[in-house]
Amino acid sequence: MIATMMGMELEEERHVHLPDKAPFKHLFKFSDKEILHMMTSDEWTRTVFVREPKKRVLSAFLDKFCKNKKFFFQVCCEQLDDKGQIECRDRMRAWDFRYFLKRTRDCPNQHWDLQSARIDTKWWPSINFIGHMSNIEVDSRTLLESLTSTEDPHESAWEKYGKTGWGKNGTQPFFHQDTAEHATHSHDKLKNFYKAPCDETFVEKYWAEDWKSPYFVFDTTVKVHENVTDMDFDVDCKWFDKHK
Repeated sequence: MIATMMGMELEEERHVHLPDKAPFKHLFKFSDKEILHMMTSDEWTRTVFVREPKKRVLSAFLDKFCKNKKFFFQVCCEQLDDKGQIECRDRMRAWDFRYFLKRTRDCPNQHWDLQSARIDTKWWPSINFIGHMSNIEVDSRTLLESLTSTEDPHESAWEKYGKTGWGKNGTQPFFHQDTAEHATHSHDKLKNFYKAPCDETFVEKYWAEDWKSPYFVFDTTVKVHENVTDMDFDVDCKWFDKHK
């Protein structure tokens, strides 16, 4: 969307995250003075989209551990000894979610680190709009409807860029999705991988700051495992003990 609004060509969607391939400048390429102006001036809209931690961690696992094994190995396993590298490859082939969870503790990465830590605490009050990935179609539209061009202040970015032109046939709105189907598949994935209470508790413990953020407003009542008692932490959860 950013490239489209700026009239720039983007060869591949993933290039938007790569400073050397994105058609526009990433923030770190600006001077400190320019960044300060961007973060404080009413001329700029500062927006962040966040994701519920359990869903985000699972998404990182499926994409960076299961699908893109080369990425995870290079980031988290290449520096291990031979035994550790062999175990890492075996765990990736087995889609071992618990191994991935444990490795997030000694292998930090922006794809699974705390979202609340991605921006300095002092700057969070300056963010104009915080959207949620679970509501991305509606939140994207709300954001784009709030943006206008100095050249034509009467036409919003939604009308000009977001209302149509997207999807497989180029006729759908920006980020259009079947929300009911999306929600169902999302919950099914959680149940398939958070197989025991300790899997869920692990994420609740180490990503607690994201739920505590006053800016994110995540629903803390959403649970994969309801009414969990101490008895539920049986032998299947012994791996969790050393992380408490």
